[in-house]
Amino acid sequence: MQEATKDKLVYFCQNNNWSSAHPLDMDRFWDFVSVAYRNNDRQIDKQEFVDILKAYCSGLDEEKQSDWYGKYQNGIDLLEIYNKN
Repeated sequence: MQEATKDKLVYFCQNNNWSSAHPLDMDRFWDFVSVAYRNNDRQIDKQEFVDILKAYCSGLDEEKQSDWYGKYQNGIDLLEIYNKN
């Protein structure tokens, strides 16, 4: 994962309002996904992704970590399809 991509994921983690679903939380996450796509980080290893979540997103259980990874994958897939059309 490129450093700029990692920085966006860390920024998302550090600024997320985990106790409530704030709209800016998702904005920051989709910003990470778009940066990952532009940086050609389209196949981030799940363990690398989860390790960052563990380090910077305190309190996320394994299920939530997997959920966020799935959202990342879905976002990349959607951008791939969008850019083909």
